[in-house]
Amino acid sequence: GEWRIDVGDVTEASPRSTEATPTMIVGNQPFRATGRTPDQAISVVNRYIEALPMGGLLSVIVPRSLLATNAAQALRKHLLNQFDIYEIWELPAGEFKGTSQETAVLMGRKRIQTELPRTVVAWRRSSKGRTDEIDTLTQSDWLRDPRAAIRSPLALRLDTHLGHYPQLIEHVPKSSRSQGITPGIDGKGDVLDHHEPDAVPYLFGRKGMRPFSIPWSVHPHWLRYDSPRLQWPRRESADLFRSKKVVISRLVTWGSAWRVRAAIDEDGIFPSDQFIVLSPDSPLSMEFVAALFNSALANCWLKLVYPSNTVSMDQILQIPVPRGLASEAVRRAEEIARFLSKGQHPHGSLEGRQLAELTLELDAAVYDAFDVPAWLRREVTEHFLWLGDKRDGFDGPMVAAPNDSEQTAPPQFTDEDSRRMHDLFEKRQEQRLSVREADELD
Repeated sequence: GEWRIDVGDVTEASPRSTEATPTMIVGNQPFRATGRTPDQAISVVNRYIEALPMGGLLSVIVPRSLLATNAAQALRKHLLNQFDIYEIWELPAGEFKGTSQETAVLMGRKRIQTELPRTVVAWRRSSKGRTDEIDTLTQSDWLRDPRAAIRSPLALRLDTHLGHYPQLIEHVPKSSRSQGITPGIDGKGDVLDHHEPDAVPYLFGRKGMRPFSIPWSVHPHWLRYDSPRLQWPRRESADLFRSKKVVISRLVTWGSAWRVRAAIDEDGIFPSDQFIVLSPDSPLSMEFVAALFNSALANCWLKLVYPSNTVSMDQILQIPVPRGLASEAVRRAEEIARFLSKGQHPHGSLEGRQLAELTLELDAAVYDAFDVPAWLRREVTEHFLWLGDKRDGFDGPMVAAPNDSEQTAPPQFTDEDSRRMHDLFEKRQEQRLSVREADELD
């Protein structure tokens, strides 16, 4: 028969309103000046799901954040319950003209009600025009997730390993954490580039902070903190702002693999709402918290689990923390963090090679603190190398070179599984397949 191809805007059409019900939908939701918006994508994909009949095929380009963010939780659950996912492609920022956001391609088939969910899903990632299959996994792994997240194989493996550790929230009381100050439109004039009596030192934006250090004196700002015009002064946190604390950036460079940077402030600088501040209880030290949030492990975890461009307080507090806070690995990370905070001070900088060596030593110490196996460290390294984004303070990703001789990750679809599938296919061709074996093959 002949193909009939209709082109239109699914947001303006009623489901099944066309003369012929579509059997295949291929969609690329429109770009906007600020990139693809997750809310728009949720609406579009929901319309696709409604429009397709059972057995219909879907291939759609979406923001990669739809695979993990809380806002898309209901959509993911709806999609997994109704579709067999065939493949997912993961693409880095800039792959599509007009947006710097990371994207994903979902391909699947709307399940017939009597069918069992598909078992094997291929996860591919593409970079610079080349598409490489990197893993296979099961749809049931996602369906068991209480958040119904469609996560990458690396995200699942990181979650499996780090999910047994305590979280940062267990070490930071509510009174010891806060988001920074929001001046608002009316209070914008209270942000000063000169000192006034009673004005407090003010950390204006993310560019005023480096990993491990805050060179505030290079571009100083002050804030009239007593001004009634401030939108959210967070006066209940004034003592925390004035004290020694860890400052963590909230806003992410669009498409960047490196999610956050952190530093210890000992000068009582009041931060803007682009930052989160916290003061952990002993035995968790500020030095280790700064080391953790500047490490490759934490940045990879945050990117895969929370791929949005703004990191929230709740997300920060869910990051894993080692059990043995008196271990040699934690102590080593603390020492490196102290040295880097002094070495990157504007009055004295480390040489490039020394800074690189210390940064890699810091990553290794954080890995050791969580007993991360060699094969998982290599996967994190390959993730950053694949994305290719510059690490803060360097001209490239700056992660340890992968060692091909190291042990590989345990396969999720083994050779034994492959042989069993081959045997079942042969039995089906010979019409010797039992009902139970047919279910197993599906």
